[in-house]
Amino acid sequence: MKQKMINRSLPFVCLVLAVTTFFLLRGLQSKNDVSVPDEVLAVVDDYMEAYKEGVEVSSQYMHFEDEFIKSAYIASGDRLIDYQIERIEKVNENLYAFTMLMKSEQTPFYSEEEYECVYNFVGKIDGKWWYINGIAHIPTDIQKGLDASKYVYQDEDIVAHGDVLH
Repeated sequence: MKQKMINRSLPFVCLVLAVTTFFLLRGLQSKNDVSVPDEVLAVVDDYMEAYKEGVEVSSQYMHFEDEFIKSAYIASGDRLIDYQIERIEKVNENLYAFTMLMKSEQTPFYSEEEYECVYNFVGKIDGKWWYINGIAHIPTDIQKGLDASKYVYQDEDIVAHGDVLH
C-alpha cells in the first residue's frame, strides 16, 4: 500500500521540483540577461581579490580620471569583506555596468545596512579592460549609450565627484 502511494506521488514531486528549478533559473537569467565577456568578469574577480588585501593593491586594477581621487582612495585604507553582483548591464561593447552589494571594513561608518549598494563599471580603455569605481571615472570616449541618471546615489552622505575640491 505504501509503495503504491509513493509511486503515485513521485510524478507530482518531480513536477514540483522541475517547476521550482525553472523559476529559480529564470530569476537568475533575468538578473543578468546579458552575455559578459570572460575578460570583464576576470577584471571584477581580480579587483575583488585585490580589494580583500586592501585598496593599495586593488588600485592597480582601476582606472581613475583624476590622480587626486586615486590618492584619496588609497589613503582610505579600506578592505573588502564580501560582495554580491546584483545586476550586470552592457552599456556598449567597451563598457559594462555592475550593480553590487558590497561590505567593506568601512561599510558600518557609511551605512546602517550590512551591505551597501554601489555602481561600478568595467571599461575597455586603450585596448585593456579596467575596473572603474564610479561613473565620474569613465572616459568620455567609452560613454556611448550611458544613461548616467541610472547610477546616481540617493544617499545624502555621498559627495558627488563634481563637489570634491582639490
